[in-house]
Amino acid sequence: MGGKAEKYAFSITAAGAALADGRSPEEIALLSASFMQLSDVLSTIAAVRALEKLRDSGDANPKLPDTPDTAAEGKADSDSKSPDKVGTESQEGGVPE
Repeated sequence: MGGKAEKYAFSITAAGAALADGRSPEEIALLSASFMQLSDVLSTIAAVRALEKLRDSGDANPKLPDTPDTAAEGKADSDSKSPDKVGTESQEGGVPE
């Protein structure tokens, strides 16, 4: 049948078929959208953790965009800063703490 990757792909296919069994097209579409969103969130978490690991190892100084809460902090302080400096504090060290 193949190696580990092929067996894993076959398992995912079987799980998808089992989840779809007996459901309407609308229910399948909702499941699909939900799993796509879950996939995006997991990908984002994995990417941020990889960047944090790089930063912590000293091999690189990755930069991440402001998160909504750090962007709001920078905006609140914008009266005393020039426009090109707003929100840069959290990027200087890479991943906002």
